[in-house]
Amino acid sequence: MAVREFETWLLLSFSPAELGAAGVRQPERIRDAKKALQRLVPGYLPTAHQRDLSRRIAIDELRQRSRSFDKYVRSVLEVTS
Repeated sequence: MAVREFETWLLLSFSPAELGAAGVRQPERIRDAKKALQRLVPGYLPTAHQRDLSRRIAIDELRQRSRSFDKYVRSVLEVTS
């Protein structure tokens, strides 16, 4: 499944417990990932928060949790090989 917002992957960098506490279920299926991310990061603004949230992504873990991210990584590796 393709995701339309980078914030979907940022959501998946949070633990299932954190997501559940914020009422976020099935992040790859929600339509407004930015709004959902605001539940975890109050006042979320891409220009202010994306860099730091991106740094917390554990690539191997996110690949296991997200088919779309795994496909993205495989595609990048294919192009760069």
